[in-house]
Amino acid sequence: MATIILLFLIFIWAYIRYFHLVKTNDVYENYEIDHSTFFQYHHFYKNNIPYYNNLDDSNKNKFIARSIFFSGKIEIQTREDLVYTDEMDLFICGCIAQLTFGFNKPNLSLLKGVILFPDIFYSRLVESNVKGLAMGNGVVFLSWYHFVEGYKYSRDTFNLGLHEFAHILRIDATNNEVSDNKFSNFYEEWNEQACITFNNMRNGSIDIFREYAATNEAEFFSVCIENFFEVPDLFEKELPALYYHLCYLLNQNPLNSLENYSFDRADIETINHEINQDIPMFEFIFSKTEKKFWEFGHQIIFVFLLMISIHSFENLNVPKMLDIFATFMLSILILLLVRFKFYNDIRCITNTDYLSHIFVKIIPLIIVLSFMVNTFFI
Repeated sequence: MATIILLFLIFIWAYIRYFHLVKTNDVYENYEIDHSTFFQYHHFYKNNIPYYNNLDDSNKNKFIARSIFFSGKIEIQTREDLVYTDEMDLFICGCIAQLTFGFNKPNLSLLKGVILFPDIFYSRLVESNVKGLAMGNGVVFLSWYHFVEGYKYSRDTFNLGLHEFAHILRIDATNNEVSDNKFSNFYEEWNEQACITFNNMRNGSIDIFREYAATNEAEFFSVCIENFFEVPDLFEKELPALYYHLCYLLNQNPLNSLENYSFDRADIETINHEINQDIPMFEFIFSKTEKKFWEFGHQIIFVFLLMISIHSFENLNVPKMLDIFATFMLSILILLLVRFKFYNDIRCITNTDYLSHIFVKIIPLIIVLSFMVNTFFI
C-alpha cells in the first residue's frame, strides 16, 4: 500500500510540475474588459505603441489586460512639478506589457514603483545627470520627456522605458525571482552567448550596438532589448544566434508580426538548422521552490544514498531489494510518461539537460524514497 501511495505522489508531483511550468497559463488571456476601458486603452496604444498595432483582436485584448494588471501593481510618482496624468500610467504599463508579452503570466515581481522627472535629472547615486535609473530595490527613475521620445522614434534604438525595465527583468533573473520561470532559468545560458558578443564589441570587432552597450553586461542586455524591439531585422541579420536566443528567452519574435510575435517549437526547429548554437527544443525549468530544494537538498540525498548502499551490502535481502528496484523503475517510468505527455515528442526525454538532471538528481532521490518506503512501511 505504501508503495502505491509513493507512486501516486510521484505522479501528482510530476503532473503538477509540467502542468504549471510548461503549459501556457491562459488566466489573463481571457480577462474581461468593459467596453469604455478597452476603448480608452486601445485608442492610446494604437497611436503610441507600434508593437500593439500588429496584434490581432484577441491579443490586443491580452495586451490591454496585462497593462491593467500592471497598473494595479505599480505605484507611479512624479517629481519637480511634473503633473501626473492617466497617460503616464497607460504608457508605462504598456511598455512593461510589451517587454513581458511572451511570458506565461504578466509579472515583473521586483518592480515596485516608477518615479518620473520632466526631463534629465541629477542622481546623487552616480553623481551625474541621467535620463533613467533602475534600482536594485525595484524602483525605476525616468525622464518622462525621453520615455515618450523612445516611442516617438521607433527605429532609433533608443527606448528609455524598455531599457530601464529590462534592467529590472535582469535583476529579477540574477536574484532567482519569479517574473517568469523560463526566463529565470534560461537567462544564464543566454548570458553565456551574450558574453561572446560583448567581448567582441569591447575588442572593436562588432559595432551593431551603440558604444554604451560595452559599459558592462547589464547595459549590454538592456541595449540588446532596445535593438530587439526597434530594429529586429538588423539585429537578426548581424547576430542571428544572439537574436534567436533572445527570442527564446522572452518567448516572442518581433519579426513575426503577422502571427502576434509568436516563437514556437516549429520556429526553433527551422532556426536550429541555420545557426551554430542550438536553441533548446524542450524547456527544462524549475519553479523557485524546486530550485531552492535542489540547491540545498541534492548533497543530502547523496549522503543518504551512500548510507543506503552500505546498509544494503551489510543486510542483503534479495526480495526486499527487488521490491525497491520495482518501485524505483515504476517511479522513473511515471516521470518519463508525464513529461512525454506534455511535450508529445520522444526527444524531450533524451535531451541533454533532462538526462543530466534525471541521472544526477532525480534517480538518487527516487532510490532513497523507494528504500525508505520498502524498508520502514512494508
